Order: sequence, then C-alpha cells, then structure tokens
Amino acid sequence: IRSDPFAYMAPGWPERAARMAYQDAYLSHRRNGIYGEMFFAAAQSAAFAVNDALEALRIGLTEIPADCLLAHDLRWALEVAPNLRDYRDGREAVDQRFGAMHPVHTNNNACLTVFGLALGKGDVTETLSQTVAMGLDNDCTAATAGSIAGAIAGIEGVDARWIVTFHNRMLTYMREDAGSFA
Repeated sequence: IRSDPFAYMAPGWPERAARMAYQDAYLSHRRNGIYGEMFFAAAQSAAFAVNDALEALRIGLTEIPADCLLAHDLRWALEVAPNLRDYRDGREAVDQRFGAMHPVHTNNNACLTVFGLALGKGDVTETLSQTVAMGLDNDCTAATAGSIAGAIAGIEGVDARWIVTFHNRMLTYMREDAGSFA
C-alpha cells in the first residue's frame, strides 16, 4: 500500500520507483514484503507510460528477483487472470493456491490485485469493484489496482464520482523542502 508515492515521484521510470520503494520497504518488511512494494511501485510507475494494466504489471516484474516466490506467484496470476469470469473466480483461485495464508500477506493479495486489474478491463470503477469484492486486504488491493488503472485511464478516464468531491485539490503533508530520494 505504500508503493504509490514512489510511482508518482517517478512516473514512467519503474527502476527509480522500485529503488525508492526498496528503501522504504526495508524499514519494516522482509523478502516478499520488500519485493511486493518494489513490484507495485514499478508497475504503478509503468502505468503512466503504457495503455494496458497487465503490461504495466509485467514491467513491474522486471524490478524484482525473477526466482523469488512473489515473482512465481505473480506469473501464475497473470497466466490465470484471462480465464476468470468475476471476483468469485479470482478469490477461489487464490484460496486454492494459498490455502490458510494470512489474509494480509503480500503474495495472496498481490494476486488479487492482478485479478482485479484483469477483470476491470481498463475501467477504473469496475477494477475497484471487482478488487474490493474479492476480499482479504481489499482496502490495500483496491487502492493499488485503482492507482494502476487510474494512471492508465488518466483524469478523463476516471468516473467523476471518484473526483468531484475533492474539487480538483489534494492536501498532503509532503513538502517541497522535505529532501529527495536520490
């Protein structure tokens, strides 16, 4: 869930986004948790430069070790995703593959995020709906899927109901003088 800012600071530059995500994730995660933040930062960054969410995910995979468990699970999810009919199929596939894995683990939720993006077919609202409906750590999975789908769709491709209440403003605690992530 912490991957978004690094993608937003390096849009279209997945390597840089992944490097910044690594520096952040290393503080509180290990192994697949670190790779998960790196993967999604890279995929979210790539989403600013491509027209397809699954392509952005494939680019994200290039920024984590190819032989790590998360990479294996993500390749499985990308292979299974085109055969899913809806969120029920996605959740069933994850439950079968991961069994009793903790509901907020990186790997099972990363696969649900992949499934949500595939099921959403480029529609931001559909992506959010399908991802939330699959459950587990769905506030995080939907936020990540929505970030990727939204970057690809651009502001004009996001339904107004997700934007109008913000009045084209975003408040943040981040400041220009906060330093850089060189």
